[in-house]
Parts: sequence; structure tokens; C-alpha cells
Amino acid sequence: MLACLSCGTTDSLDLHDVPIKECRLSEGEKCKSCRAIEQIDVEIEVIKRSLALNLEKRRTLKSERNDRHDSLTQLPPELYSRIFIECLPQELYPFPRRERPPRQERLPVPMLLSSVSRRWRALAHFTPQLWSFIRVRLDYPDSLQSAKLMREWLTRSGDLLVSIDLYLKRRSPGDEYERLPDNSMLPLIDVVNDFSHRWGVLELNMPSALIPKICGDSSTTSTLDALHISPIEWPRRAKFSQVFVMKNALPSPTRISLCGLYLSSIAIDWTNVTHTETVGLHLDECVHLLRAAPRLVHCDFQIVQPLMPIHELPHDVITCRSLQWLDYEDRHNAARFFNLISLPSLRCLSISPEQQTLEVLESVTACLKRSSCPLTSLKIAYVDLRDAPLIPLLEATPTLEILDLVFVHPSDALFQRLGATAIDAYNQEEDAFLPYLRVIKLWGPRSYSWTSICDLYQCGNADGSGSGTFRRECTLNISVSSISGFDDEATYIDKDVSALFQALIEDGVDLRIADSRGRSMIKLKEPDDSVEN
Repeated sequence: MLACLSCGTTDSLDLHDVPIKECRLSEGEKCKSCRAIEQIDVEIEVIKRSLALNLEKRRTLKSERNDRHDSLTQLPPELYSRIFIECLPQELYPFPRRERPPRQERLPVPMLLSSVSRRWRALAHFTPQLWSFIRVRLDYPDSLQSAKLMREWLTRSGDLLVSIDLYLKRRSPGDEYERLPDNSMLPLIDVVNDFSHRWGVLELNMPSALIPKICGDSSTTSTLDALHISPIEWPRRAKFSQVFVMKNALPSPTRISLCGLYLSSIAIDWTNVTHTETVGLHLDECVHLLRAAPRLVHCDFQIVQPLMPIHELPHDVITCRSLQWLDYEDRHNAARFFNLISLPSLRCLSISPEQQTLEVLESVTACLKRSSCPLTSLKIAYVDLRDAPLIPLLEATPTLEILDLVFVHPSDALFQRLGATAIDAYNQEEDAFLPYLRVIKLWGPRSYSWTSICDLYQCGNADGSGSGTFRRECTLNISVSSISGFDDEATYIDKDVSALFQALIEDGVDLRIADSRGRSMIKLKEPDDSVEN
């Protein structure tokens, strides 16, 4: 739209409202044309009022029509509300954060439902569950208006616990969020604090300097169940010492997620914590967390940092009686960590030591033997198993069902051992090796021969003669990728081995081998038959 050269306005011009000079063609009276215009103006105003009435009547009739055509009209309002609630995103629990889908800016469900019709809007406004979750960008230009809308939104949630997600939108990879004026976000933070007596879930992805300002109101009790804190400057800067402390209450959440903070940065009661995800804690902080959270069930330690004299390490082994799921990623301290703990209830273990492979595997093996845990799933990532034996570790996991190896370079010994010991498993011998194993997953470059896979499945008796049963009845999923230092031709399967694999599949073996693009390699042909397998 063009702007006025004189005043710069872009408003549309209504010719009926243009002021005109009084008629001067006759003395004391208006001319015929002026009188006609006045009469037409009167008629126009009458038509305008009639049109406005008809437009309002049309809107009312459209609402009535929508209600009559709506198949849900006859339902009671309570059932309507139940249906609306089912439209909300369903999540078992908000953390670990890294397992959730990425945050996307979409029109919230309550707004979508309210836009359908007046009846739906009224029902949505009187369904407090719809308004018990809000995701707010802190960097909107008009923070006062955003704060007003946020307060209205949360007020509609009645007395329910509320979930609040505060975040800033990254416009480009080089954004410096800390340059934003902190006082521009204070109106929104004030609203958050005013509802602290109804906090259920609180997610803070914000500048580190603002974290201490989330401190609650005068309430002496806390309903906080889940807390996520991630300074937006992490990991471009060192860890932060800003403290999350509520003024008059000590929260006792069940789920905690921390990124780039010291453990002492938050003042909470760890007694009831069952799920935790941390990024960047030091070794002594991880051990202290395990001691402080006796009910911990799910624990995820990522990018563990070297030991610091923050908390004193225990002299005795710590027994984590409730812990069932542990993911530990540590390039420096993995062996020392597992030497300090016992996990009698552990069912799922994932480790990514990256260095000191032999020492780490020996430490994990000793921990599993000490724990006598019912481990069913084991994932090992980013180690070189050619320099450290995997078999002793697996011997300490007799209940294992799922083995997941990611970029670990296993050798033929694994398949040969699985094939050679399967007969004992079928005869229920006490020394059976992984008798319950049902899934093997291999990811990364191939460091074993294709024929060793046949050792896992090929039929045979104890004396080596053929029989009609497979040695192992487990799924094998292999995803082969080529990286520097490995022969690209090693990713191909020759005709003879491919024929063996096809025969196994036809006989019911769940065997899948794919390249980095997800294409089946069993059907691919080696470019040169002279290449030996």
C-alpha cells in the first residue's frame, strides 16, 4: 500500500468523509446539489445501520448453522471437554529432554479449538486442562502485552498444576542471547513467579543471569514435579554458578534435567527424584547425585567432566537399589565411576567411554558381577573392542536380551562364541552364554568377516555334523558405514556369502544387513569378484 507523501499515513481514504466548504452559490440557502448530497448521506447512514444489523444477524445465523451441523452439538459439555483434552499432546514425562521432539512454533491447541466456532470457544475457555500448559518466548518485542496474555491464559487453568516452558528463539547460529536487555523479560518472569504455588513442570531455557529471578512467590509449599534448566549460553561458555532457589519453599520434584550447571546451583530436595538427565556434571557431582537421590530409577549422565574437588568421593561402594536405567557418557572417568557403584536393579545400561577401553570394560564387568543385576539391554558406543575383550563383560550379563554395539569394531570372536555356546543354552547348561539373547544390533564400519555371521546361525551338532536346527534364534540388524581408515570394498558381500544369507532368511532367520543409506547389502553385488571376503 502506498504512503501519503505529506503525512506518511497508509490508511485508506473514505471519500464520503472528505470535508467540503459550505455552499456559497446562494444567500443563506444551499444549492440544489448540496441538498441532494445531504439527502443521499442520510440514506447512506440508514443503509449502513441496516447493513451492520444484517451482518450481525448473519454471524448469529452462521453460528446457529454451525451448531446444527455439528454432530457433537447434542453431547453434554463435560463430554465435549473430555474430547478437547484428548487433543492435547501426550507425553509420558517431560524428561529426558533430548528424547523429546524438537520444539516447534505452532498455534497452541486451545487457540485452534477456539477458532472453530463460538460454542467451541466457550467450551474451550471453560476447560481448564487446555490452559494448564504454556510455551512462552521471552524475546517478543512487547513483553508487557505478552505478560498480560500469559496471565489470562494461566488464570483459565483454574486450580490445576501448570506447565511453563520459557525459551528464546535462535535466529542464527551466531546469536548472542546475552545481549538482550534482561529487564525486557522481567514482566514475563513476574507472571511465572506469581503462579509458583501451582508449578507442575518448569522448563527454563534462558540467559543464565535471569535464572535466579525465577524464585517463586510467598507460598511456603511447592507443587513442582519436573524441573529443566539450560542456560542458553551453554556450551559456548563454561559452566554457570547461578542459583535456582525458591524464596519460601524447598521443591521436591521427581524429574530433573540440568545442562551446563553445577549440581549445587539448584536448591531442591533430591529425596523423591526418580528421573534425571544432566549434561556437563563432574564425576564427583554424578556420584553425589546418586547418593542424594535414593529413589532414582532413570539416570542419564552426558558429557561427564573430569573430577573436581566439589564433593568428596566415597570410600565405600554406593548401592543404588532403585536404579533401572543408566546412560553414562564419559571420556575421562568411566572406569573410576563404575568402581564406585553397585546397581542391583539395573535393567538397561548404555556406556560411551571413548577412551581407556580395556580399563573401562574391566570396571563395568566388575560392577555387573558385584551387582548381580537383571540386565536385559546393553549398549556400548564409540570404543574399539579390538583392543579390549568383550566376552568377559557379556559373561557377567546372563539375562541379556538386547545387545547394541555402535562404532565399536567387534571381531569374529563374538559371533564364534555365540555360535559355539548355543548348544549349551538349548540344553539349559549352567554355563550357557547369553541364553536369552534375542536381538543384536551392529552399527559402524565392518571389522569382522561375513562368514563369521554364518557361525551364529549355521546348523550343526556338537560333533560338527549337520542337523536341522539353528544354533541361535535371535534377530541380527547390521548397519555398515565406511569411514576413514576402512576399506570401502569391505562393505560389499560376495555372491557365495550372499547366497548363504538368502538361504538363512528363507529359512526364517531375521537377518538384515544395510549400508549407510539403508539399502539391503545382501542383494548388492561386489564390483569385482576377485576381491576376497
